[in-house]
Amino acid sequence: MFVLQKAPSLTSSTKGVLPAGTVIVALEPTPDAEGFPAYPEDYDALEESLVPSDVQSSPRYSAYALNFNVKDIGDLLEPLPPLDPRPKDSLLPR
Repeated sequence: MFVLQKAPSLTSSTKGVLPAGTVIVALEPTPDAEGFPAYPEDYDALEESLVPSDVQSSPRYSAYALNFNVKDIGDLLEPLPPLDPRPKDSLLPR
């Protein structure tokens, strides 16, 4: 699922299919969570394929986000060690 964030305080969600080979960075879910947030390594390129251009050009559109259900992903993610040293700047887009 991906979420379209619009200002002020309006979001909508829809389901979509990520293009094959898309690299996502999953944020660790809280214990017993059914889902987890993630962001694509190439945020801008995925935005072009997921978010319709008329939505992107709307002054109310601000960003999109990815959310996954743990049961849908299973073992499809490859765990990587945390970055060391951790970056000082945020890696999240925008």
